[in-house]
Formats: sequence, structure tokens, C-alpha cells
Amino acid sequence: MCPAFLRSPPESGSIGDPPDLRNPDDARWQLACVWPDTGRLSRTKQAIAFAQRDLPVVVEGDALAVLPELLRGLDPGGVVCVVTTWVFAYFLLDERKRFVEMLLEGAKHRPIVWVAGEGAGIVDLVETGDLPDYHDGESNVLTAVLFDATGTHPTLLGFAQPHGMWLDWRA
Repeated sequence: MCPAFLRSPPESGSIGDPPDLRNPDDARWQLACVWPDTGRLSRTKQAIAFAQRDLPVVVEGDALAVLPELLRGLDPGGVVCVVTTWVFAYFLLDERKRFVEMLLEGAKHRPIVWVAGEGAGIVDLVETGDLPDYHDGESNVLTAVLFDATGTHPTLLGFAQPHGMWLDWRA
């Protein structure tokens, strides 16, 4: 099972915090949050159906507060994969530094791979070169950084339209 966590606990409301996709009201709420006329509704329905078949463990809390314990609690026999998608930009600069330091610390015990889909310049460990211009919005950067006992090993995976309309794979 793959743990997931929220950036910070949301305000309590009528929909589950975080949403419980087994609850039909929560699942409908997630669909209601999809921007209209973007072509993303069918993909969101598929993602919800997938998640309902194999619900992730959700740990509520601030990512920087819960990440160290989550890393320590995972099976030591495998490689850990930490994924951020269009959220790392919301960390303050000192929080970004602490996040990377946590991954470096955790990598003393086993390899950790950080896969990120973020705006250009947000993950500064990876050189991106010139961004592709597809004339339909900005290019986001897809990266992977391996943290291990020898340090960091960054890789540019590619570029993507922020809402998944295109992918320019470079790895």
C-alpha cells in the first residue's frame, strides 16, 4: 500500500477531510471540482474508479511534519518513491530546503527516488534547458531525483502540459 498525505489539514466541512472515495457524496464532490470544458472529467472518473478499487492509506497532516516518520515506517527492503505533482511550488523556500534535507537523511538508510511534476525552476536540482513551446500554455517539468548514500542523481524526464493534454518525454 502507498501512503499519501495532505500539505496541511483542511478546514472541516460536509465533505470528508480528506475525501473518502468510498462515500458517493465525496466522490461526486471530487467530480464537481473538475473545471468545465477541459476534457478532464472522464480522466477524473477513471482515477476515482481506480482509487476506489485500491484505496491509498491517507495520512492527514503537514507534509514536512509527517514525512520523516512515514519514511522510517516503510519496509526497509525496497526503494522509496516520493511523488509531488504541482504542489512543491506551494512550499516556502526554506520548506523546500527542509524537504530535500529529509530525503537526503532518509537516503542514508536506503535509496529514495523523488518524482516531481512542477513548474519550471521549482525543482532546482535538475537542469531543464529550454522549455518546449506548444502554444497552448506553459510547460511543466517532470523530473526524477535519486537520493542514495553517494548523494543526489537528478534526471530530466520530460515536459507536460499542466492538465495532461500533452507529454514530451525526454528520458
